[in-house]
Amino acid sequence: ETLTRIPSAVLGDHADGERLFPFWQIEFSSEKLSLHTRLDLVKVALPYKISGEELGKEHCFAVIPGFKVPPRIFLRMARMATLFFVGEHTEPRPEKGSLTSEPVRLSVKEAAEAVPVVLASIIVADKRSRLPLLAEADIKIERARLVYIPFTLEAREWKHRPSGQVMPINVVEFGANL
Repeated sequence: ETLTRIPSAVLGDHADGERLFPFWQIEFSSEKLSLHTRLDLVKVALPYKISGEELGKEHCFAVIPGFKVPPRIFLRMARMATLFFVGEHTEPRPEKGSLTSEPVRLSVKEAAEAVPVVLASIIVADKRSRLPLLAEADIKIERARLVYIPFTLEAREWKHRPSGQVMPINVVEFGANL
């Protein structure tokens, strides 16, 4: 209903010819699920991964696509972005060349509603006791911002080079009409 300034950043460095895709970075916490830091989230999602101390200092957050794609791909992208799209966040720098980005088609309210669904898909450790708690979990949204993540067009796919994640170009085109 009104225009407001939304905090935003770019993940990593971007080059000419890359397209920036918007993702909502939603910081949250949950007493019932014992999720307070990024380390807590990584432990339930990747119990085999050796985690460093720096993860224990970061807030717990989910990274939700800010653009629309079919549900299965949306969930895969959110799961992978939450767990693996990490790095330095910088301010957008138009002086580095032309910036093109996918429009934001998903509101922050819709992204916040997707957090429990993403959590259900990434919880691996102690699934029997944690998944029932998720239905009545007290997920407290603390902060949200837009993070633009650069993807490069290769053949018929958008590819995030550092993580190797890809999205078929036709899926993005399809999502624009959802």
